[in-house]
Amino acid sequence: MKSLAGLHSGLICAALATVMGVLLLIFRVLYVMFRRGPGPARMKAAKTLVVLGSGGHTAEMLMLLDSVDKAQYSPRSYVVAATDTMSGPKALARERVWQETDSPTGFRIHQIPRSREVGQSYITSVATTLYSLVFAFGLVFKEVPDLVRVRRAWESC
Repeated sequence: MKSLAGLHSGLICAALATVMGVLLLIFRVLYVMFRRGPGPARMKAAKTLVVLGSGGHTAEMLMLLDSVDKAQYSPRSYVVAATDTMSGPKALARERVWQETDSPTGFRIHQIPRSREVGQSYITSVATTLYSLVFAFGLVFKEVPDLVRVRRAWESC
């Protein structure tokens, strides 16, 4: 009986530790999401990852970047779909304008597989989305950006 009581108290301790860990995680997420006021002043440039899309999304994102201090958001990495033949060259052209040179530096353009092609069935898009996510997560872990700028899907609605 003594060993059963010890097992029971061990399970209770493990459950309490798990609950405390989950509560701490929830508290931290809520704190980060809802804190008020500006964060600490940034002393160095933010390594920025910019996700570009097709159908006018690239132009919108590049126009947004027109209005920021490029020195504060540098180096920049652009992410484009492997089948998107227009977004990469548009980013390169904009970098040439911003840096006033034909050979701009301080940025990279990365290609990842598109998660879903136009007209692709929803059934097969599950597999291609998972495939694309592997590349996307790999890129984020490789680049370790300070800022990721994406266009929200509902902005076009």
